[in-house]
Amino acid sequence: MREAIRSAPKGSAQGVTGWRYEHLSYFLPRDGSAQARILRIATCLARGDAPVGFISLLAGGRCFALNKNARGTEVRPIVVGDVLRRWVTRTILLEFGIQFEQHLAPLQFTVRTRAGTEKLFRCVQTCLQWSPSSAVLNLDALNAFNAYNQQVIMDQVHTHFPQLYSFFALWYGTPSDLVFRDRLGLLRRITYEEGVQQGDVAGPLLFCMGLKPSLDGLLGDLQAKHGGRGCFVSAFMDDVSIVFPLRPFQQIPTDGHDDSILHAWRVNAARLQSFRLCGAASGTTEYQSAHFDKKLKEAQKLSQAVEEYGNPQGACLLFCFCVLPRLIYLTRIMGDVITLGEWSQADRELGESWARIMGMTEQEWAHGEVRNQAYLPQYQGGLGFTYFRATVTVGLLGSCRVTLSTVIERLTNQSFLGPSQSSDRDAFFALPWLQASKREYERAESATESVKLKAYHPLRQGWDAHAIPSLGWLRFPPAVYRVALRIRLGLPIPEMRRAGVCVCGSPLDPRGHHAQKCPNHYGGGVYWRYEQVKGAFTQILRGLRHTHVLEETTFGHLGVATDSRLTEECNKRVDLFASLSNGDTLLADVSVTFPISSDASRLRTRSKTAGAAAKTKSEEKVRKYAVAARAVGLRFVPLVFETFGCPDRETVSFVKELVSVASSKAGFSTEGELMAVQARLTDRY
Repeated sequence: MREAIRSAPKGSAQGVTGWRYEHLSYFLPRDGSAQARILRIATCLARGDAPVGFISLLAGGRCFALNKNARGTEVRPIVVGDVLRRWVTRTILLEFGIQFEQHLAPLQFTVRTRAGTEKLFRCVQTCLQWSPSSAVLNLDALNAFNAYNQQVIMDQVHTHFPQLYSFFALWYGTPSDLVFRDRLGLLRRITYEEGVQQGDVAGPLLFCMGLKPSLDGLLGDLQAKHGGRGCFVSAFMDDVSIVFPLRPFQQIPTDGHDDSILHAWRVNAARLQSFRLCGAASGTTEYQSAHFDKKLKEAQKLSQAVEEYGNPQGACLLFCFCVLPRLIYLTRIMGDVITLGEWSQADRELGESWARIMGMTEQEWAHGEVRNQAYLPQYQGGLGFTYFRATVTVGLLGSCRVTLSTVIERLTNQSFLGPSQSSDRDAFFALPWLQASKREYERAESATESVKLKAYHPLRQGWDAHAIPSLGWLRFPPAVYRVALRIRLGLPIPEMRRAGVCVCGSPLDPRGHHAQKCPNHYGGGVYWRYEQVKGAFTQILRGLRHTHVLEETTFGHLGVATDSRLTEECNKRVDLFASLSNGDTLLADVSVTFPISSDASRLRTRSKTAGAAAKTKSEEKVRKYAVAARAVGLRFVPLVFETFGCPDRETVSFVKELVSVASSKAGFSTEGELMAVQARLTDRY
């Protein structure tokens, strides 16, 4: 159960109770004991032992619809179940994963199958290249998940996994209620009585178990009609592929009484040489090139839509995780037929699209070092973009390594391939897709030059430009983000970018603070965080025993005379005045600084080391307040954070000091108890 929470996706959607996996992990004991109440609740739920009202709550969920096509004429209903149900289901999948895989493996490529679509495609491709006279029939069920008979699924669970029947019967044994909001925002309820909930962690498993008897029967019928050889049945959930020998046309009777699956087919043999499956194509070179051109145009169309997104930081994220993956998959599965010239064209067109999104000119992007820098990994100072021309060989060989053993195993288990005799083995490895992989491997192995990528720019620190928070005040302002990218790529910063004007009419300061504070820009992120940090330290100090805390105190109130040389210091106001229980009295001032600046020199200085901006701000605070604080006999502590979370060293030392003060008054018999309490206080603070 702990592994199920540890491996769960962070920040996943909450169910009807509003809980997430992070809430469950909070209740788990850190000492590894199994006495927590949440574990006992989960154990009872896994046994199918829970109150009816509790089950009716967990069996339902929030429902919303996603478009299945660009026209919006078809939708896919997604159900978000409660996290407690998802947690227990994930635990069961981890516990019985191997048994599920062994039960479904002969025909399904879904459950616990790495690169399942690639393996399915390679199996079908191997069948047609091994036996050119065979035909392939691809089936895709309509609304399969939502229309499948639940009784068939539960019968399969009861037959093969009776120990899990009680658990799955809680969700699929009786109708459940799903809630959703319509276009007007009104809450609606529908009753779910058939099919598998799309969004259920065990949904693909249950659907595949229900489909297995049909696939087994189909394979048995085909093998019986064709002498037990030359037939192959496989599926990736509801996408079913069937390979079988194609009977000569003269042997197909015309009376319509032949029960062969091909009795109504009058096909052109040339068309059987090419097919599309799992988003890829196989067959003639022209057919595959046409498919690649189609996918490239789809990626270009999507990149054009991303150009209109407006926010460069969000557009960069969409480009990296929505546009590029459309072609990354093809490098693995079609890298043996697409030429390097076509991949170079894809690199050029997509790169130019990204440059337009970032506001670069064609001349700037055409510079070789700039492009090379963008294609470097992030830890080497680049942006981590995919360079298809250079990675297509790696993708093809990686796909071959992952799929080859599975292809041989699956085809042998279904008697499509005979025993591994030397003649059959040589013929198998002479298949076109394996020969292409072999040629690429030999070409890569024979390369004599040792290439080591190096960054073209000294900025090799961690790059957080791809992290897109959902709240506006956590985002980079567009101008600052573009400046940061130009610094990353070693491009000059145009003068007009450094002296910009805000939408409110005020000039943008070099440090970028106005862009963070302006209510017309992004909602005042620095000020909001400043109040949060000050409130947190105030709460910590007031939680200590025998500690007196004042806020917003002036130096004049603390005793700085108006006729002294520190006259100008009298009206200076610090955030916190605290008298600790250990006899120490101090002044503290909170500050939150924005590390990114539109000024090139400041940005270079702050990018060299982590926390450089916080350190600079801390030194400014010391110069401003330390002299006046010493004049009244007090110690001054700067409490500085960067807007992305990095604290100054003085701040960390002060937190450790507060931990020592809090733990010194408790009284412990052993040093181990003291260290344990200090560790808990440190985590809490």
